[in-house]
Amino acid sequence: MVIAVKKATINDTTLLSRLATETFYETYSWYNTPANMQEYTKTHFSPGRTAGELDENGTYFFLAYADEQPIGYAKLRNTENPPGLAGKKHIEIERIYVYRKYQR
Repeated sequence: MVIAVKKATINDTTLLSRLATETFYETYSWYNTPANMQEYTKTHFSPGRTAGELDENGTYFFLAYADEQPIGYAKLRNTENPPGLAGKKHIEIERIYVYRKYQR
């Protein structure tokens, strides 16, 4: 299996929205009601919200592929300046999700 990672662009909005929703369901659905899951994913992972995040300065998304099939993503940010890191380069891994069958 060949793993590749590429930086997401606005053209990846629909794919990224789908990956975010599906991997979030895989990870958290047993902790929440179906109604809560649906509300959360519609609010946080909609194509509109995803496009807005892709357009934010200091926010970066990366897509992971296995043999050219999308398997996960990561979201990184350097928009906030934590007090302990003032004046230093920093980045936050805000999200990192991979379909369960590709983990390990």
